[in-house]
Amino acid sequence: MSVAFDALAQVQTWEAARQTEAAVAFPRLSTPRGRKDEPGIAALKQVWERVQGGGEEAGGPVVCL
Repeated sequence: MSVAFDALAQVQTWEAARQTEAAVAFPRLSTPRGRKDEPGIAALKQVWERVQGGGEEAGGPVVCL
């Protein structure tokens, strides 16, 4: 995955970033057993869901750098 992020870091335009981001595969995340209701875990889950959904709720794409 690091190689894909390295390639993404080298792009010079938004269009190149859009084309390169398809090569970035995010790993599946799972909540540690018994911790799903902790505030920090819930906040991270919200961020993850927005990233996976493309950020439509925020009015546009979410870019994590």
